[in-house]
Amino acid sequence: MRWGWSGPDRWLSWQARRGRDRPGAQRERLGRISERWVARRMRRAGWRCLGERISVPAGEVDLVAFHQGALILVEVKSGWLPAAWRAQPPELWPRGWRPGDHFTAEQWRRYARALPQVRTRLGLPAGVRERIDLVEVLWSSGSPRPILLHRTGIDFPRSPRPARRNPDSIQAFPAS
Repeated sequence: MRWGWSGPDRWLSWQARRGRDRPGAQRERLGRISERWVARRMRRAGWRCLGERISVPAGEVDLVAFHQGALILVEVKSGWLPAAWRAQPPELWPRGWRPGDHFTAEQWRRYARALPQVRTRLGLPAGVRERIDLVEVLWSSGSPRPILLHRTGIDFPRSPRPARRNPDSIQAFPAS
């Protein structure tokens, strides 16, 4: 099977746009598909994905990865991007609209509590670097591929919105 646009990418894109009758099913389905999309992009970029939807006592972690000697817990947030906004840079989008703007302080605390639990479960030494990343997956009806916005090393959010100290990088995980 070819791994170009005619293969799994097209299937994932189609599945993301498909809905179900149960309330909330479309959002849940979009989240799962977005997590798979991000995991594939991470692997293609040379990251080691250690697990998806990992359950620990602190809660569920979307993705666990290891890259450049660091253990990384990745929260994936997904949503729909209006086709008219696709050509604009993310800085011009209305504040509070992006899915990553809903990464709350409680979610950050849950991920911070999960870091040592995941490290212990994987048998990694205590001195390994750790961080929490946020990846936004923005699907648009105007394009079959989503936009990926990657924020590395998310700081503790002082407000309901996450800290924006680190600039976003569009297509953080290249397609090749």
